[in-house]
Amino acid sequence: MNTKYKPTLADLPKTYADLVALCPPRPIHSKAAYERTVMFIDAMAGHALNADQEDYLEALTLMVERYETDRLQARLASVRPADVVRHLMEANALSVSALGQVVGSQPLASLILSGKRAISRVVALRLAKYFAVNPGLFLADPNTKRKAG
Repeated sequence: MNTKYKPTLADLPKTYADLVALCPPRPIHSKAAYERTVMFIDAMAGHALNADQEDYLEALTLMVERYETDRLQARLASVRPADVVRHLMEANALSVSALGQVVGSQPLASLILSGKRAISRVVALRLAKYFAVNPGLFLADPNTKRKAG
């Protein structure tokens, strides 16, 4: 299928078997496969679908979610927790002094930002609550090459 082709719902088959024949639901391992799958999802999403089309859309959606989650985890593994804090500080116009109030003290905030001190679970929970994000963003994963600071 031409990658410039953008199907509409009217272009797509009505039965699961015919949909599978057109674009087999397979695990996504490449950007091209991801883009092709998203193209089919976009054609179907937001429309009244029959049961076969709904099942097919759900299968494609689950594969895209897995691909996106895997890619996000791979990218996050290379990001240091201190860099996440810096990014959130910048996005929220937060000073080191204000960060100190969140984590418990300004010296602790400075040590975390300099990479001289890892973020503890307690501090990760405080940061997560303040920034309304998952606390795992602030914890270095011992199973990856991700560094603490």
